[in-house]
Amino acid sequence: MYKDKLRVDLRARYSTGSHKGLSKDKEKREENVRNSFWVYDISQNKWSCIYRNEQTGETYWNKMQHVEPCPRYAHQLVYDDTKKVHYLFGGNPGKTYLPKMRLDDFWSLRLCRPSTEQLFQTCVLLIRKHRFSELARSNSVEALKYLQTELYSAVDHGNPSQVQEFQALATTLFQSPEDCTMTHTPLLPSEDDPSLKAEGSNDLGWVHSSRSQLFDQLTQFVPEHMTQPRGNLVDLIPY
Repeated sequence: MYKDKLRVDLRARYSTGSHKGLSKDKEKREENVRNSFWVYDISQNKWSCIYRNEQTGETYWNKMQHVEPCPRYAHQLVYDDTKKVHYLFGGNPGKTYLPKMRLDDFWSLRLCRPSTEQLFQTCVLLIRKHRFSELARSNSVEALKYLQTELYSAVDHGNPSQVQEFQALATTLFQSPEDCTMTHTPLLPSEDDPSLKAEGSNDLGWVHSSRSQLFDQLTQFVPEHMTQPRGNLVDLIPY
């Protein structure tokens, strides 16, 4: 039992569905298994989602194999109330071509609340990375200047992963617009946006898509009840 009135559970979103739904969706199991982290408040009898990762691609999870456990169900999760650590073991990744596959990895998780300054720095970095990606598609000189000034100042140079990612951004300047896949910028496009008027940058569809993805990323730092609904409308269709 927990000493306070808060219980935490880690489970794939797939595991929250009804048993009847699971049996009907066996052929779509790999598509439905996603990572999410939920907190249950006993006093309010309410669940709240504090983390969600909608990624399902095998390539993505191969890159993240040392960062985050891949989506799964039928796993074991225990909580050490003394050390305040969660332990996760095994589970089924829901691969349609390996339905009986069982994982044997072991993970530990300690919850830490980021400071306001850390959240602000992360959001600023996301926004400026996206701004740089737009400039790189239209004006490489301005993009380089932006990289060396505005984007440089937003990086936490004591964080090795941020420094490594920042150093790799310069390669974007040598890519064709179609290969610039960085997709994070603050606002939806407007007619007054200079990046849209610049020569070679008239792809409004790309800009809208990239800025929409940025918006989705930023809303991860906002309570779920204050954001637009997540998920796929298809999931609401009864079988």
